[in-house]
Amino acid sequence: MYMQGAIIKMAKKTISALLVIASAAILILLIFGDSFILSKTSVQYETADSVSDIVCRVYTGNAVNDIKVSSTNTGSILFLPSDTNRVEFTNIPKESTLTGADGRVISLPVKRGKSYDTGTVVSLFENMRLSDGTPVLRVMTSRNVSSVFLSSEDSLDIIDSEKGFRHNASSTVITPEGSVLFSGKMDYITPRGTTSFLSPKKSYEIKFLKKTELLKGIKEKEWLLLANYKDNTLIRNAVIFDYARMHTSVLAPHGMFADLYINGEYRGNYYVCEKVKNHTALLNIRDAEETSDITGGYLLKYVDTERLSDKPFITTPLGCHFEVISPKTVTDAQLTYLTDFFTTLEQIAEYPEGINPETGDSLEDYLDIESWADKYLLENIFQNVDSFFDSCYFYKESDSDGGRLVAGPAWDYDLTALNRYDVWDTEQVGDFYLKDYLLLNPAVKSQLTATFNATVSPYVKYNFSYDVYRLFQNNRYSFDMNAALWGTDPNHSVDDFIARTKERLDVIDQKILGNTTDHLVSFIDFENNVIKTEHVKDGECIKDIPICSSWWAFYNGWYDTSNGERLWETTPIFEDKIYKVNWIYASYMIKNGLSELGIDLDKVNEESVDLLAEYYKSQMNELGELTNEH
Repeated sequence: MYMQGAIIKMAKKTISALLVIASAAILILLIFGDSFILSKTSVQYETADSVSDIVCRVYTGNAVNDIKVSSTNTGSILFLPSDTNRVEFTNIPKESTLTGADGRVISLPVKRGKSYDTGTVVSLFENMRLSDGTPVLRVMTSRNVSSVFLSSEDSLDIIDSEKGFRHNASSTVITPEGSVLFSGKMDYITPRGTTSFLSPKKSYEIKFLKKTELLKGIKEKEWLLLANYKDNTLIRNAVIFDYARMHTSVLAPHGMFADLYINGEYRGNYYVCEKVKNHTALLNIRDAEETSDITGGYLLKYVDTERLSDKPFITTPLGCHFEVISPKTVTDAQLTYLTDFFTTLEQIAEYPEGINPETGDSLEDYLDIESWADKYLLENIFQNVDSFFDSCYFYKESDSDGGRLVAGPAWDYDLTALNRYDVWDTEQVGDFYLKDYLLLNPAVKSQLTATFNATVSPYVKYNFSYDVYRLFQNNRYSFDMNAALWGTDPNHSVDDFIARTKERLDVIDQKILGNTTDHLVSFIDFENNVIKTEHVKDGECIKDIPICSSWWAFYNGWYDTSNGERLWETTPIFEDKIYKVNWIYASYMIKNGLSELGIDLDKVNEESVDLLAEYYKSQMNELGELTNEH
């Protein structure tokens, strides 16, 4: 009986303990809900022999992830995501000694398994140096950007080895503030891109098992992670996508910057954005497959001959190739319809007025002129080298939705703004579908001019620099981490991006729109003799204003003959102008001075004043003029 009672008593204690644990678990769920993610990896890491072997357990918001120390050209660096709270060194030896990159034994200022706040970790390693002066371990922390942790059973080398091969993976996506957007299994991760696949920093496509909201209000299964490896600024795609969405009729993806980690290895800053495809938040047209309407819609991509893939495509009478991206399954009848459509469009485009006199078909019936003009200007203001090679999208609506060919969505701008010197120079005008015909069309030319004057030119002149610097500075910590990993320097490239884009305004205005932006400015003396003429670009100022001196008067500037306003170095010129010199006579200045002294000018000999003025002028000759400050 005693034994039985003891067993019953022990059982009651066990049940009570289990109830306490269960209650605690329920309380945690009630407090944190789905946002509490404990994603500690079950991987057991070997004890580190050197600093570069260290693995840290990083606590970010409500998530826990393992991050490996990265070996770079400038030494070992621990790259931490935004909102990192604590860091735990999981695989360092118990005695906290390791071999440094210089072969020396290093006593680490941290202990295995102990948790440290981020600031403490940074300060502990801040002054530790190897024999050559490089840091033992540099700690860099990101700010203001999300973080994406991807893990796969396949190694990073295997994942990066073959484009298009899909690898099973799981992921955790965390906001800059530490909230978990997603954590769980995914469908796949795969490298992507054409020339970008050849870069050491790969771009990726990831697919979730169901539509997942990574951006506010946008849920998609497929998302792209753009490496922007060839763009040192890292912001060209983001800036141009934002510009297209906000200031043009061209569709463009939404996106966000993120720090990417794959199997615990930091891979740099990435731009996570929507994929260009149909039936998404980006583009949602009824396609020919689902409606059985042969007229559309279709998502198409212009592709150069050398870049044609295995996708179905058509070739137009002008020799242009368009791959059919959507629908996925395309019939011969649909390809024939598209070929006929483009044949008719190109025939109409050949007529300067955009109307086929035999059929009465007009350009506006087949082409969305506004989107074409917006896209053509977009490609040229940013000098997109891919505008007539690849990645140039169009979509055709079904006849019930208008039936026209629409330019867009915008895509692939990492090589813009002279980021490829071997393709474009500053003065070059880029090619574009139907450009040679449509630039002769009055309606298209009018649309281009109106868009350029109302939108493109004002934005580039007055807002572009601010948007670029704001975006760059907001992501600066993450960009610095990316630069440290890949050995790039984004600083000077940002200024180049801005300068080269602004240089394009005159090229477009003159070479595309055919505008003569010069104004004739004439300078005349008091006898209306023209002493100088100058051609000034519209809206610009005259920096070197001429001087017109005399022996009997002081130069006092130039004044507009039409309104009497003075010309300054800050006066913009918007039309032809005639400016007449203004002088202050020396005799007048002497008389004015005598008057100020209280002398009665009626008692002053006029001849003496003239002689004094001549003497005064000769003595003051080295001054030459009265400056604008006077």
